[in-house]
Amino acid sequence: MNNNMLKLLMIAGGIFAVCFGLFIVATRFYEGITERQDQLSQLELEEASLTARLAKLEKSKKEVDKWKTIAMPGNVNASALMYKNFLQEMMLKHRFVFKSFSEPNRLVTGNTRQAAPLTAAISYDVIFEANLQQLSAFLQEFYSVNVPHVIKSIIIEPLGKGNEAKLNVTMKVEVLSMSNVPPRQSVIANPMIGVGQLEVISGMSRLPTGILFGLTQLTPFGLFGQAKLATLHKPEREYATMLKKNVFAGLAPAVVVNASSTSPVKQPDRDILKYTQLTSITANYISEEGLLRIRKTNKYVKLRPDGGVNEFEIRDGDNVLVLKGKVLAIKPREIAFEYDGKAYVLYVGQFMEEALKKPISTQELKEKYDAELTAIDQQ
Repeated sequence: MNNNMLKLLMIAGGIFAVCFGLFIVATRFYEGITERQDQLSQLELEEASLTARLAKLEKSKKEVDKWKTIAMPGNVNASALMYKNFLQEMMLKHRFVFKSFSEPNRLVTGNTRQAAPLTAAISYDVIFEANLQQLSAFLQEFYSVNVPHVIKSIIIEPLGKGNEAKLNVTMKVEVLSMSNVPPRQSVIANPMIGVGQLEVISGMSRLPTGILFGLTQLTPFGLFGQAKLATLHKPEREYATMLKKNVFAGLAPAVVVNASSTSPVKQPDRDILKYTQLTSITANYISEEGLLRIRKTNKYVKLRPDGGVNEFEIRDGDNVLVLKGKVLAIKPREIAFEYDGKAYVLYVGQFMEEALKKPISTQELKEKYDAELTAIDQQ
């Protein structure tokens, strides 16, 4: 092989080596770019995932903060006693007859690795007697106050028939306690510190006070603030509709058919007199006036002794006349009235049914109230 051929081979080999080296370098460079693009895409996906997770955590934090404003304090023993007193007062307000009221039980939830539990559900088992009207009024108030409590279970057993029959109710109630909620003296959450400071400034400046505190009761942590349980899931819930059809009443009361008509005539519901109460008596230089409240229908009847306006009527939920009377005299704490040819006395706070059990004599009516029977025509 001559020298020229050798030189050509060496030159060709060099060119091949250079090209192969450039190919290797280009391949590595391309692979590096592709790898970086894959890494960049992966980082973008991780960023989007972390951003979504952060937004979710922020939303959850806001929700937790909202619950913290109304949750019971972290001292579970103190919170349990405080809420038990609160629940008992609410039930007594609606005239429940207690049979048993258990001591609170605590169910710890949340992260158990923490030094203190995140949340605790304090539960109570209560057994009591009440009629349907009392129970529905209690349920309405129970879910209108801004307290994180819930009725986990309720068993209702009728003890008789009729709208006023007693019900035996077994109920389990739970209330939420959170470990990082500071102590307070009431079940209802305290207003923010800023509200108290503004109230103090208003008082020192001789401006009206209490307005801001009243407005805070409409905020999410106020007494009647944002509903957290019942209306959140069932905004159309109306407990008053339970009274329209009492499923525990048994058969409907019999009706009387008018001989001249094929349509039935409803009999007056005299049980309405059990819920008709004389709530107040007011007087001025001109006249006196009493006020009857029919608690079952939440209606009011004014009582005045003046001629021409001294007659009054009590009607049931179907607007059927139950009682028609006439006011004879009004004293500071009592009212003398006539019904069905007899005289009766109704005291402030007394119910009409009780007053009708004790008629007074015409002599007592004349001597004590300076009044006489008028033999009012009863319809």
